[in-house]
Amino acid sequence: GKNLFLTWNKVKGAKSYVVYQYNYKTKKYYQVAIRKGNGCNYYNISNVKNNTYYNYVIRASKSSNGKSQFITKQSYPVSSLSLNSKAGNVSDIKINSKNITGKVGKKIQLKAKISNNKNQKLYNKSLRWYSTNKNVVAVDNHTGKITLKKKGSAKIWVKAHNGRNSLSIRVVVK
Repeated sequence: GKNLFLTWNKVKGAKSYVVYQYNYKTKKYYQVAIRKGNGCNYYNISNVKNNTYYNYVIRASKSSNGKSQFITKQSYPVSSLSLNSKAGNVSDIKINSKNITGKVGKKIQLKAKISNNKNQKLYNKSLRWYSTNKNVVAVDNHTGKITLKKKGSAKIWVKAHNGRNSLSIRVVVK
């Protein structure tokens, strides 16, 4: 429709969240909102334009000595394309592996395929990779290449540009 709706996980100790929107003309983020109080981990963007790209980041903050200070780095960018476009957003992700077991030092290239359920061309094909335990399994955020670092287990997550579609792989290091 005419709205985009952003949500994010609450950050422990945060009293507010600052929402920034990317301006494609100036190539900079600018502040569009500060969300304060209980249940402040969402933002509704109204009156979006058809066939327009939107890109946002969020930062959590708290008050200290009467001053607001950030307690997180900015989030990874989340982007979306409004309706009535020839291109579309990611609606599905598939990963080449479900579970991985290996020895310390092994390197593995993970691969993911993304698609759109309307068979539209994807406007943004970027993926981000995360490890739940970087000490056990490190991952290159852009390429998905993992390195098994020490005994233990972790999950590797892959997320689409819109932040909505994601999958995880369990990795056990022996």
